[in-house]
Order: sequence, then C-alpha cells, then structure tokens
Amino acid sequence: MKHAMVLAFVLAVSSMSVSVVVANRRPAPSLILFNGKIFTSDAAHPYVQALAIRGERIVATGDSSKIEALAGPHTKQIDLGGRTVIPGINDAHIHLEVSPADTVELHFKSLNPSWTDVKEALAAAVVKAHQGAPLLAYIGPTVFTDREVARDSLDKLAADHPIFLASVTGHAYILNSRALAMVGIQDGQADPAGGRYERSAAGRLTGVVREYAAMQVTRKLAELTSDTEALGQLRDELSQATKFGITSLQDMSHAIAPDRCVELLAKVPTPIRVRVIRMPLTSPSGRNTAEGRSLPRSPAPLITVSGTKWVLDGTRKCCGNRCETRTS
Repeated sequence: MKHAMVLAFVLAVSSMSVSVVVANRRPAPSLILFNGKIFTSDAAHPYVQALAIRGERIVATGDSSKIEALAGPHTKQIDLGGRTVIPGINDAHIHLEVSPADTVELHFKSLNPSWTDVKEALAAAVVKAHQGAPLLAYIGPTVFTDREVARDSLDKLAADHPIFLASVTGHAYILNSRALAMVGIQDGQADPAGGRYERSAAGRLTGVVREYAAMQVTRKLAELTSDTEALGQLRDELSQATKFGITSLQDMSHAIAPDRCVELLAKVPTPIRVRVIRMPLTSPSGRNTAEGRSLPRSPAPLITVSGTKWVLDGTRKCCGNRCETRTS
C-alpha cells in the first residue's frame, strides 16, 4: 500500500510537470519577418532585425536567429533582405469624397495658382470636355481672395459648364451659376448653421460658399455620383493609401453621408482599417445630430463607426481679412 501511494504521488507530480510544460509552450508565430531593419519606437532599442507575429499581435522581436527559432511548420517567413519596416501609418483626419463620373479636374503646377493659370486651364478644359461636364479645380489664397473671381466672371469663361473652384483648405468654394443650380443653391436661400452663402449688396449670390454651406456642396456632388463610380473612386483612393504605408484612416464623414459611406466601404471592400466619424451637416435651424446614429459600431471586419466631429471655432462669422475681401 505504501509503495502504491508513493507511485501515485510520483505519477501525479509527473502529470503536473507535463501540464506546466504544455501550458507554457506557446503556439508558433503565424508570420516571421527577418533579416531587416525594423523600427520599434523603443528609444532603448529603436531597431531590431526580426519580429514574430501571431494573429494580429507582435509576440517577439530580436535577432534573426532568435526569432527564426520560434517558427513552426506552418509559420510563414519573409526575408526582408535588409529592407526597413515601420509601423503602419494612421491617417487621423481625412474626408473621403467622390464626384460625378464626367467631372473634369484641372491641374496646376502650383498649389496656389494665379487667376491667369485658372483661366487658361478652364479655357483648355472647355475645348476638350463634353458640354455640361462639371469642371473642378483646387485653388489657393491667391485666387480665393481675388474679388474678380466670382460667379459672374466664371460664367463668362464657361457658361455651359458647372465650375467648382474648391479651396485647398476644404472650407470654401467659388461656383458659377451652373454649379449653383447643379447643387440646388438658389438666391434667397437661408444660410445653414455654421455656414454662409456670400451675397452682393443687392442680395444676389456671389458664388462664394463657406464652411457648412461648402460641405453641403461636397455632399451634393457625392449624392450625384453613382454607386458604381463611387466604388471605383474609393478603391483607387484606398489603394493609393496603402502604397504610402497607411494601414488605417479616420474619415470625417461630411462628404459622403455615414450610412452610405459604410455601405460603400463594405462593398469595396476596404483593404485597410477605416473609422467612420460622424460629421452631420446643418440646416438653417441647426445640426442634424441624428445622422448616422443608427449605424452599428462594427458594421464590417475592418470598418468601425464611432465618435462625432464638432466644429467649435465660430466659423459662422467672417474669418479675418479673407472674409472681408470677399464680401461685397
């Protein structure tokens, strides 16, 4: 009996030892990168040669020989050949935008073109574009603060085309009459909260729209864009982001309504993580805070919906001499 008890004790201890060994034996990494220069963001050890990944987590870093030893039969291994690896880049503030298929975008040598540059580009576009095609250009402060640039002067350059001169800041447009009609802005229309339609002394629209009024222009252009065209543009934009090492971005969804934005991203499907942050538009009576509220937090594997962007800097008022120079 005594020998049996001793044997049982030994077996129990042995089984406990085996259990401890099994419990401490971690699964092999799913991916190993080695023979590279991997940036860690750790000041004490800013670079390592290799790292091991299991699922979505980095589980080990160090010398190539040390990390390669962790590999299992199903571990994928990539020889970096001395290349540099950095953490994925997060684009923390972006506005995903789309525009109608026939839109012609003008290009300049400078981000701050002159009025002469814009007129020459518009003249060239009118010759090539089919009748009625929207013409879109991004302008800097030189053109935006030039009082000559307004609805009437743009009408003279291309009366048969909607012209959208978008400020590079994203906070304003200058439109001609066809563009105003295309997005449904009319003389006598009340300003939306936080936005402004500039008017002449006689009360006629000058074509300059600001802040939440400008956001409504961008939203309308998106609404006039078919899903097929929008999907193609979003695929191109997300693909371009990956080429720059961007692995996640946060969309302030004023350009594309959040419900539609989520639906389109799920259909793309997005190759990177996208966080959709609600940025509801406004009306003369206030902000539509219900916009996008019914969306689930995680509508798709790489899509998250959370947060609301607010603008609390008094943008309904004129902004320095820029507004003064634009007001008639």
